[in-house]
Amino acid sequence: MKDNSDETAFQLKFFNGSFRANVININGLLKFQFMQEIYDKTKIVCECECDLLEFEKSLKDATKELLIELEKRNWISKHTEELSHYITV
Repeated sequence: MKDNSDETAFQLKFFNGSFRANVININGLLKFQFMQEIYDKTKIVCECECDLLEFEKSLKDATKELLIELEKRNWISKHTEELSHYITV
């Protein structure tokens, strides 16, 4: 999302469940639309907007907190190492 400056749409799925999010980046403004599929119908649960750079900062801060808690529990894996790499980039 970060490297796209024009209007670009993305779809994020949550595991194999019925929830998903559509995200549109319009020149650094992210527009989120959170949806749930129920019996082949789509219900919009929530919509919001945020600044791309602020979103990235919040995401990195939350990831740092998550990694601290995972390390306390000795839950280290290739996935936690990938997360650690993400926040240092």
